[in-house]
Amino acid sequence: IGTVNVKWRRLYTEVAESKELKTVVTKSFFLPEVLVEQPSLLTTFNCPPAATVGVPFDVSLCIENRTALVQEVNFSVLDSPAFILSGAHSDTIHILPYAKDVISYRLISITSGMQQLPQFNLTATHYNAGFQQPLSSIQIFVFPAGREVK
Repeated sequence: IGTVNVKWRRLYTEVAESKELKTVVTKSFFLPEVLVEQPSLLTTFNCPPAATVGVPFDVSLCIENRTALVQEVNFSVLDSPAFILSGAHSDTIHILPYAKDVISYRLISITSGMQQLPQFNLTATHYNAGFQQPLSSIQIFVFPAGREVK
C-alpha cells in the first residue's frame, strides 16, 4: 500500500551553559500488504423508482457466479400486503461457473403511497452468506391509478 513517514524533533537544553541542541529524526514504516478478495457471488437488485396502482412492473435479482465452481443458491420471497406477486416464493437454483442467472418477478400494487416491497432472501449454500437488500430498494412510491410512470 505504501509507507508512513514520521518526523519529529528532539530538543535538549543544558541549563548551566544555556545551550540548545535540536535533533530532527525521520522514521519510515512500510505498511503491510493487504489481500482483497473479489466476491464469489455478485447480486444486483433491479427495481423501478416508482409505480402506478394496477400497472404491473418487473423486479429482478441478477446473480453472477465469479468462481470456477457451480454455486447453489436458496432464495425465498416474503409477501407484502401492498403487492400481488407472480413467481415462485422459494426455490434452489444452481449457477454455472462464470455465468449469470436472473430471478424475475412481476408485481402489481394494490395501494398508493410509499409502500414496502416484498422481502427477498438469498443464501449461498457453499459460503453460508446471505443477500441483504439495500435500504433504498425496500420502499417504492406508488402513484394513484390513472397516472402513468415513465
